[in-house]
Amino acid sequence: DPESFGQAMSVVLIAALTLRAQKIPPQTRRAQRFDLPGFLFLVSLVFGGTTALELLLSPGERSWFLFALGAGITGLLGLLLSQRRSANPLFPPALFRIPAVLRAFVMAICHGGALVSFVTLIPLFHAILRTDGTVDTALSMLALTIAFGVSGVITGNLISLTGRTALWPTLSL
Repeated sequence: DPESFGQAMSVVLIAALTLRAQKIPPQTRRAQRFDLPGFLFLVSLVFGGTTALELLLSPGERSWFLFALGAGITGLLGLLLSQRRSANPLFPPALFRIPAVLRAFVMAICHGGALVSFVTLIPLFHAILRTDGTVDTALSMLALTIAFGVSGVITGNLISLTGRTALWPTLSL
């Protein structure tokens, strides 16, 4: 009906003009600065730690290993100290005092480590120890991908059914 549509549009127009006429107060929340020192310490930790692990078994690279290890340790200590002092930390220390958050964080690290280990070691196992071709290696990786998906669905359903958020991911790991 054109008449009711016109009335509805009039109401919308009046509401829009009323809201526009009201003075909107400025936001009281102050924009916080990015935690650049924390970010740089995190980069030092990740880069130094992974480089040190990479150079660990290289006998001719001991000095670079020690340098990378020092950078990783400096990054870790600097990150821990900077997060306590920062107004806007990357990893708020108070957040990790909550037991559920701490458990979830540890579980995420463990699951991530398992994922990286599987994705790295299974192709090496097939290529080096079994001397399989690329097709066999790819099929095993496809099976791993399907297993990750199926186990995720099963774990998610078990969590939904029982409400036990830590038990099933721990067992699936």
